[in-house]
Amino acid sequence: ASEPLDLILSDDGLQHYRLARDLELVLIDAARGLGNRRCLPAGPLREPAERLRTVDAVLLNGAQADAPEGYAFRLRPSALIELHSGERWPLDHFSPGQRLHAVAGIGNPQRFFSTLEALHWRPIPHAFADHAAYSTQQLQFAPELPLVMT
Repeated sequence: ASEPLDLILSDDGLQHYRLARDLELVLIDAARGLGNRRCLPAGPLREPAERLRTVDAVLLNGAQADAPEGYAFRLRPSALIELHSGERWPLDHFSPGQRLHAVAGIGNPQRFFSTLEALHWRPIPHAFADHAAYSTQQLQFAPELPLVMT
């Protein structure tokens, strides 16, 4: 028998009004904010900025301190997860100076590349569109090096 679910987190789920929810949290990249404050395709937002007034909390990724518009937090890498086996590798799996290919399909891929640099690795960045679907051919890079992705 399967275990009942206690929690479901939905990336970009705010605009799906039929999705039942107990809590609405919005994560905003503190460095980029709301961009030009316009919705897709003219801007980065999926909902008008006014929608933030109705959510339970706004979390500001990368902010130095809490602000009237939201709570500060920072993502901290804790491990690498090998996709095929699910095995967790400690961050010291790669030595300082390790060259690797870095793939990011997120709204601000530079944040991911900077995180890898802060771990003293030397990523070769490969930025894809937000939520991109990757093909095997797109992930074949030269030279042959480890590949790390968000």
